[in-house]
Amino acid sequence: MPDTICSPHTDEFNNAMDAEAWTFVDPVGDAEVQVDEAGVHISVPGGTNHTLWNSEYTLARLMQETENVNFDVEARFDTIPVGNIAQQGIVIEGIKAGKPHFLRLEFYSLGSGLYLYTGIFNDGENVGGSSTDINKEGSSISMRVQRQNSAWSVQYTFDGAAWSEGMTFNDTFEVTRMGVYAGNDGINPAYTATLRYFVNRHPSCPVVTPIIYNLEHLVEFGKVSLSWTTHTRTTWKIQYGKDRSYGEVLEGPSEALGHQATVSNLEPGQTYHLQVVVTDQAGRSTSSQDIEVRTPGAIEVWYGNHQTFGTPDRPQRWANILGQVNVPDIASLGYSLNGGALQPLKVGPDGLRLENTGDFNIELGYQDLTYRDRDLVAPESLLHQGLNALVIEATDQKGTTYRENVTVEWLASQARPTPWRWTGARLMR
Repeated sequence: MPDTICSPHTDEFNNAMDAEAWTFVDPVGDAEVQVDEAGVHISVPGGTNHTLWNSEYTLARLMQETENVNFDVEARFDTIPVGNIAQQGIVIEGIKAGKPHFLRLEFYSLGSGLYLYTGIFNDGENVGGSSTDINKEGSSISMRVQRQNSAWSVQYTFDGAAWSEGMTFNDTFEVTRMGVYAGNDGINPAYTATLRYFVNRHPSCPVVTPIIYNLEHLVEFGKVSLSWTTHTRTTWKIQYGKDRSYGEVLEGPSEALGHQATVSNLEPGQTYHLQVVVTDQAGRSTSSQDIEVRTPGAIEVWYGNHQTFGTPDRPQRWANILGQVNVPDIASLGYSLNGGALQPLKVGPDGLRLENTGDFNIELGYQDLTYRDRDLVAPESLLHQGLNALVIEATDQKGTTYRENVTVEWLASQARPTPWRWTGARLMR
């Protein structure tokens, strides 16, 4: 068997699919294929069979013409089959003794279980195969198929690092095409298989630059946490800054397949750009797309930093300034109005009006409140007509203070006498 020809070909599915290499085959006529930044999605609807069993060959599949050579391919799926029965895997077509010959190498679900299946079909009949259950780990899984002459090996991994031996068998035939697929059987649930990449690792093939996948980020106060996986062991660095020229670098020198990093000490309320760069043992590098984020402000004021009350009417005795403080380890929160003394604020959650962590509610009164209502409001919290300067101040346990300025405008008006008619009314604050 030749060891000098690379076939089939690698495709990273980076927002595109090699249309010259792949052909979409939809025997039933109701399947779909889509490509985006997450990979290739092959979808089959519920209610109809999409499978390979004896003479039925209705799998929705992407196929490549393949030389009859040795290979070592990996298909990385970012989906795990669920239901009774959902299917995804690798199908190999060929000729044996002048008759059609197929290998169905598959992850499938039955109830809550996950299984690995290898099936051999010749001239429309099942002539061999076996199935074994798999302990599910995570939301992604790879299948690796190695052919060395007539010897076949099927392995799988969830984390991309530790390969588990699935099946080994011997089968001699002429390979003509290979591909990946989605299918269903049993009660035929709708299912979408997402293929992140398809790689031929055989020594006859060009070495693939590192593939970055499952790149996710979480934005928090003053930091961005990232996680991603590479298909081979790499080091990494994260370039970041306030524009796409970046300027700052965070490096991770240890080689790994799964990566996590946190970019810290970012300014609150600012836009940042980040890019992940990974490098394999041979010095080949791959860069992710630019990631644009905005860090939470230290103090976020809902409805804006200029708020108007009293028009067209005054619906209640208070002017409420609502928001959220994102400062971790907060020691105190307060506000001052028109240069007055700092008034303390309660920070949510409190099980009452403040539902989420960091929520606050500033209640300001009006100078023309009745004496009875004035007793409920500190003099330092009374608005005067026109523009009022409100400063919200948060201090953390380290003594760092953050301030946010808000203009509160009171347009004097009197409460309307009852009865009220709400027909055609507009927002009143």
